[in-house]
Amino acid sequence: MVTIKDIANECGVSSMTVSRVLNGSHLVAEATKKMVLEACENLGYIPNSAAKALITKETKIIGLIIPAIDHYYTDVIKAITRCLDARDYGLLLCSYDRKREKEKDYMNYLLQGRVDGIILFPSSRSKLNYIKIVDKIPVIFANRRVLGLNASFVGIDNYAGSVKMVDYMIDQGYKRIGVIHPSLNHKSFKDRLQGYKDVLEQNSITYDESIVCEAELFFDNGYKCAEELVAKGVDSIFAFNDVCAMGAIRYCSDNGLSVPGDIGVAGFDNIRYLEMFNHRLTTIDQNVTMIGENLASIILDEINNPSLSKRSLILSPTLVAGRTI
Repeated sequence: MVTIKDIANECGVSSMTVSRVLNGSHLVAEATKKMVLEACENLGYIPNSAAKALITKETKIIGLIIPAIDHYYTDVIKAITRCLDARDYGLLLCSYDRKREKEKDYMNYLLQGRVDGIILFPSSRSKLNYIKIVDKIPVIFANRRVLGLNASFVGIDNYAGSVKMVDYMIDQGYKRIGVIHPSLNHKSFKDRLQGYKDVLEQNSITYDESIVCEAELFFDNGYKCAEELVAKGVDSIFAFNDVCAMGAIRYCSDNGLSVPGDIGVAGFDNIRYLEMFNHRLTTIDQNVTMIGENLASIILDEINNPSLSKRSLILSPTLVAGRTI
């Protein structure tokens, strides 16, 4: 392996001079910088980032802990990465597959000096699960607020998003709106369901629990729940994510039901890959680009200025009127 000493010998300068060049020092003449950098390129020198971190106390890397790598999180990752790249930071991605123990393992792993800060999509709202990391490293939470911790947060107004969608569906003439939602352990889904209930009440429509289908928000479950809901006479379906909504649309297509002619279908997320499908889904845009950009910007600001006050940013979702409602 090529070392700094090898580069110094090649250029006829000291190891200290090479080190200054690699660390961006202004104390080295431009001609010397050029010579050293060319030697690094020619000899294939690879900087030892771990050793540098021991000296500078910085890794220039941010840890990102997410529940899963799916279409929603892919869009968030892209936005975070763009923002980090612009400020010369890298990303270390950890996906805990919605398993609390795996999330805990990743937190412990990142605390071993591998990152300068952590962006965390937490598995629970219990502060006891996160006190350890908040006390040791800058952390910002996303989508699920953990109360009682001195940490910043970025999320969206899930209640407002649901209200916008159900209002829109009723305005389009739908009255018997079926819902597909996952377990309500996550407050965001509780808020979406509450928004649905409140809009029904405001429009004098009786809430019917029999057309509220609980299932994890996967394509296959959207298909299965659509079968159940159609059998119960719904005139539309509001799925709490886009992938599940696309499963519902596939069921309708497979069974001779036109969307929106025979039945309306709406989602929640506005994930980018849906653009390739013929159906332009009516959905709620969570503004994932803004979520990712704000998460990255806030954590970097807090790393570089530890005295900054913590922030709580709630973004407003936007209704996207497609062709399925």
